[in-house]
Parts: sequence; structure tokens; C-alpha cells
Amino acid sequence: MSIGSNAVKATARTALKGKWLNALICGSVLIFCVIINSYLSSLISVFAGAVFSEIFYVLLTVFVFFPLFLGVLKFFWRMIFGCDDKPVLIFYYYSDKTLYLKAIKFVFALFIKLLPFAIIVFLPAFFVWLLSQSYFFEFFDLAIPLWTRNLQYAIIFTRTLSTVILIFYALRYYVSPLLFVVDEEIDVWEALHMSSVISKRSTLDFIYLFFSFAGWILLSLFALPLVFTVPYMITAYVVHIRFSITEYNNHIEKFIQNKYPSFTVGA
Repeated sequence: MSIGSNAVKATARTALKGKWLNALICGSVLIFCVIINSYLSSLISVFAGAVFSEIFYVLLTVFVFFPLFLGVLKFFWRMIFGCDDKPVLIFYYYSDKTLYLKAIKFVFALFIKLLPFAIIVFLPAFFVWLLSQSYFFEFFDLAIPLWTRNLQYAIIFTRTLSTVILIFYALRYYVSPLLFVVDEEIDVWEALHMSSVISKRSTLDFIYLFFSFAGWILLSLFALPLVFTVPYMITAYVVHIRFSITEYNNHIEKFIQNKYPSFTVGA
């Protein structure tokens, strides 16, 4: 990318000037939605168990939180271009049945894209976990080896490694939510495909941008409330993608010009 994280964050701060109040409201709604989701899931785990709690958390995230998240992105995208929208815009994908169903389709399409790789990358972790279960050896009528008692650390290591690998793989689609929001006519599969293309040139910059907020996140834990940090981070994310899309378009234009040079009569 031709512009660094410092410039991205400076542009984000400029976009937020005079619009902090609405940005804080939008960010706060998003934060409280996450908190409520976690609280309700914890409450359900007390009465119905961990399995039902996880199912409830996933369902609430997919059908309630994700459309709201897309609406928040829409608000911040329009904000960086000078639009003075009301915070109610974050409920945009709840305003129409077609829009809501398209948002749900997007999250399921993303799930389908990630599922095959997730299954493959978590196979070692699953196998190590299986070896730690007594019924695995009982099924084959085998004695339980003593070394299986020390597999707990191996389970934690393989799960953590698999999760990290999956996150890095999923980063190829980090541009797709905004592509989906910006172009209302775009197909969800096209948004995912274009994200995988654009992210090849910008993923490292995005990772660097994310870790550049480490100080802000720590500050949120001790002094500055998270409601101030989240709008800043979302705005920076939106600005970063705007620059990434612009750079990609410029790259395509240069490629076309080099491959098909213009012809001037008399030259």
C-alpha cells in the first residue's frame, strides 16, 4: 500500500472531527450488543449447559449482531466522505426484508468459504483431543497409555495453532464486508472473490494497522473508555480499505495501459 498506518489514522481522525458524538453512539450500540450477547449466553449456560449457550451465541451473532455490524460499517463509510447521517442508519439492514436476507446470505457465504479450510486445519487438534479420551481406546479394546494424561498441553497448543492459521487464512476476506456495504448491487460471492484479490496487496498493511492500535486498546483497559477507541478503529479500518481499493484500481489501470498502450494518430 502507498500509504502507511500513521497516515490512515490521521485521515481517520480528520474524518471524525465534528462527528464524534454520532460515531460514539454507533460504536456504543455495537459494544453493548456484544456485551448483551455474552451475558445472555453465560446466563443460558447456567440453566441449559455450555452446548446450548454456544448455539445461542452463534445464532444471535449471525442473525442479530452481523446485520448491525454491516450497518455500522455503512455509517462510517459514508462518514469519511462527509455524509452527516443519523446513528439510526446502523439499523439499515433491518429496514427491509430483502436487505436483511442479503446480509444473512453474506455471512453464510463467508462461512461456506471458510468451513473446508477450518475442517482441515483443525484435524490435528481434533485427533490430539480424541487421543486424550478414554472411550477412544475402549472402543478398540485397548489399554489407555500413560502418556495420554499429558496431552492437555498438546491440545491447547494445537487448538491455538489451528486458530491462528485459520485467522490468517480468513484475512483474505477482511475487505468483503465493506465491499458488500459500498456496492448494494454486488453479489455476495463477488464481494468475497474481490476481497481475496485486493487483500493480496494489503493484508500485511492491515495487520500492521491492527497492531498499531495495541496502545489504544491497553489505554481503554485503564483510562480511556472502549467507546472512544472502537469508533476510531472502525474509521481507520474503513479508511484503510478505501485506500486499498484505490490502489488496486490504480494498479489495474496501469496494467491495462502497459498491456494495451494507447494509439495516437500521427505519432
